[in-house]
Amino acid sequence: MKKTLLIISVIINIALMACLAATYKDKIKNALVDKYSVVFFGDSLTANGDWSKLTGNSDTRRSGFPGFTSSHLVWLLQDNVIKYNPDTCYIMAGVNDVAVGIPLKRVQENYSNIVDSLLSYDIFPVIQSTLYTSNDKNNVLIDSLNQYLIVLAKSKGVKFLDVNSVMSKNKQIISAYSTDGVHLNKTGYNKWAEYLNSN
Repeated sequence: MKKTLLIISVIINIALMACLAATYKDKIKNALVDKYSVVFFGDSLTANGDWSKLTGNSDTRRSGFPGFTSSHLVWLLQDNVIKYNPDTCYIMAGVNDVAVGIPLKRVQENYSNIVDSLLSYDIFPVIQSTLYTSNDKNNVLIDSLNQYLIVLAKSKGVKFLDVNSVMSKNKQIISAYSTDGVHLNKTGYNKWAEYLNSN
């Protein structure tokens, strides 16, 4: 009987030690992950900006993925935003969705999922308008997306920044700010950052 109790006690202790080891392993792993106060999250428009320098905040991470759609960003959110536990996340996406013909409804759902996920981790989302391009057909869809984003931001109590107000004219990207009608040059990034820093 004593031998049986001893064996049970040993098994319980081993199980407890395994649980503790797993717990502390996760804590150590999380402690080694850099913490940022701000994360910029999006596609190539985000990836190509040096946001620490542009915003004057060295505590800023750039999580931009060229060619990626809003669906990709939903999958990438945990490892590229949430794990850094930022206070604020600036989001811009949608131009690639429009370019490859992803239905607007799906883009809207993806945006809503991203915002809800961030809020559930006490991360404040800042939704930036999807930038217009030089393609009129695509810009009609981008305009519809932006109208939805305004409503989404209001319904979730988060901030919406109309970057197009300084980056576009007549619902087209200003050519002086762009290299190819989609991507931005240095002047474009400086103008974008100037708008963010004043809002």
